Amino acid sequence: MKNMFRVYFLDWKDILTIPSAALLIFGLIVLPSVYAWVNIKGMWDPYENTSGIKIAITNEDTGALLQDEHINIGRQVVRNLKNNHKLGWTFVDKDTAYYGVVKGKYYASLFIPRDFSQKISSIASENPEKPEIVYTVNEKINAVSPKITQSGVSTVINQVSDNFTKSVGNAIFKKFNEAGMTLEKEMPTILSFEQKIFSLEKEFSQINQMGDRIISVDQKMNELKNRTGMIQEFQKNVPDIDKLGAVILKSEESLPKIKVVFDQLAPLQDNLLKLQTADDMAGNLERSLTDLEAAVDKAISKGNAAQKANPDISFQPDELEAIKEELHQIKNTVQQNKEILSGRADSYMDPLQKLSSFAQQDWPAQEQKIQRAADFMRNEWPAVKQDIQKAGILMDTQLPQIEQAIHKAAIFAEKDLPAMEKSITRTADKIRDFERSNNLRDIIKALKNDAQKESDFLASPITLKENKIFPIPNYGSAMTPFYTLLALWVGGMLLISSLKVGEVPSKGEVSPLSFYFGRLMTFATIGMLQGLVVSLGDRFIIHSYIVDKTWFVLFAMFLSIVFVILTYTLVSIFGNVGKGLAVIFLVLQFSSSGGTFPVTMTSSFFQKLNPYMPFTYGVSLLREATGGMIREVVLSDLYHLLLFPAVFLIAALFLRKPLQRIQNRRGAGAKKARILQ
Repeated sequence: MKNMFRVYFLDWKDILTIPSAALLIFGLIVLPSVYAWVNIKGMWDPYENTSGIKIAITNEDTGALLQDEHINIGRQVVRNLKNNHKLGWTFVDKDTAYYGVVKGKYYASLFIPRDFSQKISSIASENPEKPEIVYTVNEKINAVSPKITQSGVSTVINQVSDNFTKSVGNAIFKKFNEAGMTLEKEMPTILSFEQKIFSLEKEFSQINQMGDRIISVDQKMNELKNRTGMIQEFQKNVPDIDKLGAVILKSEESLPKIKVVFDQLAPLQDNLLKLQTADDMAGNLERSLTDLEAAVDKAISKGNAAQKANPDISFQPDELEAIKEELHQIKNTVQQNKEILSGRADSYMDPLQKLSSFAQQDWPAQEQKIQRAADFMRNEWPAVKQDIQKAGILMDTQLPQIEQAIHKAAIFAEKDLPAMEKSITRTADKIRDFERSNNLRDIIKALKNDAQKESDFLASPITLKENKIFPIPNYGSAMTPFYTLLALWVGGMLLISSLKVGEVPSKGEVSPLSFYFGRLMTFATIGMLQGLVVSLGDRFIIHSYIVDKTWFVLFAMFLSIVFVILTYTLVSIFGNVGKGLAVIFLVLQFSSSGGTFPVTMTSSFFQKLNPYMPFTYGVSLLREATGGMIREVVLSDLYHLLLFPAVFLIAALFLRKPLQRIQNRRGAGAKKARILQ
C-alpha cells in the first residue's frame, strides 16, 4: 500500500515540477472537454438553421371547379410556402429546378403539375384520382438533408391536405347547414312518419290477415270465373224478369179488386145457401103440383062421374084440363129450375168454400209477398239490374286485370309481405335505438353550426397537447450526456496513449502490482479532473440545460474514473494491443449505447451488445442528472457501472503477470522495428 502511494506521489511531483509534464497533463485534462463542447455547441439546435436548405418549387397548376367554386391548390401552396421560412423555398421553373437539384444548387425540388387541382377535385366524381406532387431529391449532397427535405415535403403535403379538407369541408358543411334547416322545417313530417311507422308495425297482424285473405281470394279465382258465367247467364234472363215484374206490378194493382171479390164471398155463400133452400122449396112445390095435378085428375074423374050420374050438374072438364095442363107446365118448369138450382148450387158451393178458406187463411201472406215483390220490382230491381249490367261489363272487360292484380297482390302477400314486415320492424327498432341514443333536435342544431368553423375543425380536428416529462429545451442539451461521456472515454484513451502505463521502476523499488495501482491512481486523478472540467464547462461555458448540476459533475467524475480503469487495465494487460481494444470498445459503444438513436433502431447485433457496454449505463446516468433523476434508475446504473471496473481489476490481478512475459517478448521484437513503440 505504501509503495502504491509512493508511485502516486512521485508521479504528481514530476507533473508539478516539470513544466512540459504539467503542460501535457493540462492539455490532457482540457482537450477532451473541447471535443465535447465543440460537438455539443455545433448541434445545439440544428433545426433553427434549416432555412439555408434550399428546395426548388415549381407550380404549373391551372386550377379546377369544385361545387361551382374555382380552386387552385397549387397557388395556395405557393402562397403558404412564401410565408414559411423553416426551409429555403425557392420558386423557379421546371427546368431550373431539375438542373439545380442535379448540380447540388438545391437539395430537393417539388413539382406541382397542371392537373393537380383537377385531380384533387375529382373526389366529387364517380372516379376520383389522387393528385401527385413530384418530389426530387439529391441524396449525394448530404446524408441528413434528404431527411430534412422529406420533413419539409411532408409539411407541404399536410398543408395541401388541410387546405383541400378545409375547402371541401366548407362546401360540405354548407350543405349540412341547409340540411339542418330543411330537417327543422320538416320536423313535423318526420315525427308523423315516425308515428306512422310505429302504427304500421302495430297493425301488421291485421295486414297479415288481409294478406291471407288475398291469397285465399287468389286461390278461389276459378270459382269466381264460374260465377262470372252465372252472372252472364243471369243477364240473359233480365228481360224475362222485367216481364215478370210487370205482371207482379199489375197483380199489385189488382189486389184491391181481389179484396173486394174476397169480401163478396160471404154474401155469395149465403146466396148459395138460399139456392139450396129454393131447391128444397121447388121440390116441395113439385110434389104439391103433383098432388094438385092428381087432385085435378080426381076432380075431372069425379066431375065426369057426377055429370054422368047427374046430367044436371054443370061440369066443364075442359077448364080442369086446361088447369091440369097449366099445372103440368108449371111442374115441368119447377122441375127444370130445380135441376138447375140443384146442380149449380152443388158445383159452386165447394169451390166457394175452398176459395173462402184460402181468402181467410192463405191470402194475407200471399198478398204480402205480392206487395214485397212489387216493392222490389219498383224500388230495388232497377238498381240491381244496373249493377248486374255493370258487373257483366266489369267481368267482361276488367276481370282479367282484376285477376292479375289479385294474383300480384297474393304473390306480394306471400313472398314480399313477410320481408316488408321485417323491414318495418327493423326500421321501427332503429328509430327507437336512434331515439335512445340521439336527439334529432340536437342533430339539427349540430347541422346548423357555422360552416366556416366546422371546416376549420375538419381540416385540423386534433390539437396536440404536448406533455413533456423531464423537458429538455434544446437538442444540444439533450446530446450533452452522450458527448460528455464520449469525451471522457476519449480522455482515457489520450491518457493511455500519452502517458506511460507498463514501465516499472528499477527492480526492488516497488512491486509490479503496487506500480499498477499507484499509476492507476494517477490516471484516475487526471480522469477525475477531466470529468470535472468537462461537466463544469457543459454548465458554465456552453450553458447546457442540467437539472441536477452537482450530481451531473459527480457522475461525470465517477464515469471518468471507471473509463480510466477500463482503458488503463486493457493497456496494462495487453500493452499496445489494449489500446486497439479500447478503440474497438469505443466504436462498439458508439452504436450500441443508444446515445444518439434508440438502440431498437440499430441492428440486432448492437441490440444484443447493448446490456454489456458501459456506455449504456453511463449515458443513462448522465441523462438522469440532465433531465431529472429517478432514484431506482440511478442506483441500477451505478450498480452496473461498478461491475465493469471490478471485473477488469480482478482480471488485472490474475492476467497481468502471466501476460507480462508475452508483452516483454513482443516488446523486444517491437524495438527492432523503428516504427513500433
